[in-house]
Amino acid sequence: MKQIICFLSLSLVSLVGCMSPIKFLVSVEASHCGGAPPQSIEVVNLSPFDGQVIIVGARDSILVALDESGRATVKLAKGTYNWYQMEKSQDLETIKKTLLNLNRNLYKFIGDTCVKDWKGIADGTFEVENDSVKFELRLKNRCYTNLYPCLEYIGPDYN
Repeated sequence: MKQIICFLSLSLVSLVGCMSPIKFLVSVEASHCGGAPPQSIEVVNLSPFDGQVIIVGARDSILVALDESGRATVKLAKGTYNWYQMEKSQDLETIKKTLLNLNRNLYKFIGDTCVKDWKGIADGTFEVENDSVKFELRLKNRCYTNLYPCLEYIGPDYN
């Protein structure tokens, strides 16, 4: 029994030693939603994403709480990872309830299939190869619906 405990302890220590500190910055990129176009395509309006993201890899899956500036540091083993907004982990009914509680005069809900598809698509992929890495992860804000999925903006009714 002692041998098994020693082996497991050594295995744990070796796994911890293989993990690298990874710095994240998660931002939301604003879309151009009308009016005069920006003077340059290089101008990108970014704001911090201060929620939580889920990072999923072959060896690691963790929930990462970002600070108010959209930053976090975690330790990950080398490998390829997908990342998801925390909201994608909610069940279909919770997401649907949130979407249906938005102003129905402005938005039309597209449907359950759209939500299921949205939940299954990673917001991005990155690869950890070095001992210490920085990643900037971006979410794309959509005009009028922001980060809410599966909504069609229909605008106000001016009758």
